[in-house]
Amino acid sequence: MSAESFEPIPIDTLGGLISILDGADVPLGASPDCRDVQFFPGNVRTRPGLDPIHTLTAGSNVQYVKTFITPDLTARLLMFDSLGHMWKETGPGAKTEVSPNFGADDVFESVTLFGREWIAASDGTKGTSLPTVFDDTNLYVIGNQPPTQNSTPEDLSTQQANPTSAPTATLLSQAGALSAGTYSYKVVFVTGDGTTSVTQAGPASNVVTVVTPGTAGKIGLTNIPTGTPGVVVKRRIYRTLAGGATYFYVGVIADNTTTAFTDNLADSAVDITKVEPPANTTAGQIVAGERQVVVYFESSAGALSKPSPAGAWDATGAKKVRVTNIGIWPGTIGERPVTKRHLAFTASNGATFFHIPVKMTINDNTTTQLDLDFNEAELLAGEDISALFRNAIPTASTDFQGQLGVGAYATRLCWWGGNPMFGQPFRSSLVRWSGAEDPEFYDNLKGLMNVSENDGQGIKAGFELNERFYFVKDNSIHSTEDDGINEPNAWQVNRESPELGTPSVHGVGVGENWVVIAHRSGLYYFDGGQPQKISQEIQPTWDSINWTVGHLLWVQVDTDKKRIYIGAPFCTATTPNLILMMDYQEGLLVDPIANAGRGRKWCPWFIKAGHGNFIRRANMDDRFVIGMANASALVHENLNSKLSDNGVAINNYYRTAFVSREEMGRQLFGYFSCLARGSGNLDMTTIRQGGTATVWNSMVLASPAPRDLEKMIDVQSERVSFKLGTNAIDKWFSVAKLCAWAKEHPTAKHRGTNV
Repeated sequence: MSAESFEPIPIDTLGGLISILDGADVPLGASPDCRDVQFFPGNVRTRPGLDPIHTLTAGSNVQYVKTFITPDLTARLLMFDSLGHMWKETGPGAKTEVSPNFGADDVFESVTLFGREWIAASDGTKGTSLPTVFDDTNLYVIGNQPPTQNSTPEDLSTQQANPTSAPTATLLSQAGALSAGTYSYKVVFVTGDGTTSVTQAGPASNVVTVVTPGTAGKIGLTNIPTGTPGVVVKRRIYRTLAGGATYFYVGVIADNTTTAFTDNLADSAVDITKVEPPANTTAGQIVAGERQVVVYFESSAGALSKPSPAGAWDATGAKKVRVTNIGIWPGTIGERPVTKRHLAFTASNGATFFHIPVKMTINDNTTTQLDLDFNEAELLAGEDISALFRNAIPTASTDFQGQLGVGAYATRLCWWGGNPMFGQPFRSSLVRWSGAEDPEFYDNLKGLMNVSENDGQGIKAGFELNERFYFVKDNSIHSTEDDGINEPNAWQVNRESPELGTPSVHGVGVGENWVVIAHRSGLYYFDGGQPQKISQEIQPTWDSINWTVGHLLWVQVDTDKKRIYIGAPFCTATTPNLILMMDYQEGLLVDPIANAGRGRKWCPWFIKAGHGNFIRRANMDDRFVIGMANASALVHENLNSKLSDNGVAINNYYRTAFVSREEMGRQLFGYFSCLARGSGNLDMTTIRQGGTATVWNSMVLASPAPRDLEKMIDVQSERVSFKLGTNAIDKWFSVAKLCAWAKEHPTAKHRGTNV
């Protein structure tokens, strides 16, 4: 075929999918059909492949992947599967299970704040479990169940009397460890639980002299006094060092009946920090009047619970107080372990509770009795704990629906899509704010915010933009701002859009001082002003999303590569089965229909991705990580260096718009050329107007390409579309500078018939 009369039809722009137009109407430079490709200026190539990095619970889908930045700045990959298991990456290819106790098919949202990961689990429409927090070691329910029992306070006016007799000490005729010298002993009664309630030491025993240590260095005590049955539970033994005058603890008799004790403790083994206790007298400084006491828990993270119900007594004055029945944390599964408990008292006839840290802190979870003494000025100078009475995150309640989403703003956490407090019904427009720099303190008055309550919509997502926090409901956007003066309940809430919203907790992708929001009607750009639709060119594709499960949709923005990813369930799928990739290197707001393919470039990626996110790796590179929704339980990295999806060929192709020289009428296309490189064979199909396809022999790819690829063809049509691609394991292509060569049909410029 002579090429002398063929004229070039260059295809310099390789734009993305446009599905709103009929294929024949798509402008030159755009595409009526493409899949699994990525775009670069003037270039189209195979998308990155999938490289498996973890396998979660067998048979599960991957619901959520997220980077958690630990307090030591380790970037930790967290992974959640559809069978309720949470995992963390511990090293390259290594993971460990954090918890198996989340709900099946839960949808997750989380945020890193103050070195911990705060997690909301839901069914996609409302919370299903209590908010949790992960500190890289343990997973806890936020807050703790407060003490449920009221303690019993009473004046310490009577107590076990001090011992009145001394034990009899005798040098035993046995080899022992005591040094040469004189020794004397005392006894102390221990009452209650044995931690704080002790008597003053009784009289000293007779002095015993050890003459030859090692030969006769062991002393026996007899006639050890006993206390009141049912009151005294133990007796402590104190003695001097050889020739000394101070009494140190050397042992205990763990009952109130035994009257003999053998001492063989060398002076060098005596703990000289444990000296004879001071007198435990009944006189005290507590002022007369009606008084109350409460106890509250402190968790291993330093979080304080709501106080217990108050115990009350009528103090007679000038006495100490004994508090019994002090509540113990029951070890509720999921809650943070309680490591300390605190008491707080009212002043005489007062209503405000104060805590004196050095006196009213119990550094364990076992003590149930404490004797205290304090004066009124000391108490009033203590910590006012009134705020703790509003600190309530309910636990162990079947009617507490949990939280749908969580965000961070102004050093606070905010939760939405749950309940305000124990026993109240689900409220989809309510936001619960933590205290400033105190993510485990929640004021049930000042920390609550309603966002357009009772408008028939629920808050689905939230994000910070330009120092404001935005709440996205099903069909509206609202904003608030920290005014620097008031608590959140007094912050102003403004409606930003009356129509735009999202059905998904993951329906907002954050860019650079802007976001994109996935709504049922399309994808919208929002920078704080009027939202702008940026998906109209693929409207039929967008409309094919199965919006009955639109709450499973997710959006991510790659600001480095200038791409947006939308994972969603299409057609009849009930889990995300496709990723819509949009390249915006040539402008996010540039309409490709009006600009001959330049601007936004769309392409569907056939990846069943339950969730995708950018995960920080050890080299500080942010990788696009995809959790699969195909029951493989696989978590993949999306890598340009991978040329298949975990050993499965990437069926990728790009199809041009229909090309022609309209002034020629019916044309003869006889030649095709392109700058192509890659591996394997570049498959080529020509599609005539009307849909007739012709498959041509493949062209061999190489990288680098030694020259442009050329193909002689013989296609008679008014217009022709060229489809190029590969579909083999580890094969790929990259094409640019496409050019079709055509001339007026030599014998029939017009067909002369419609047949």
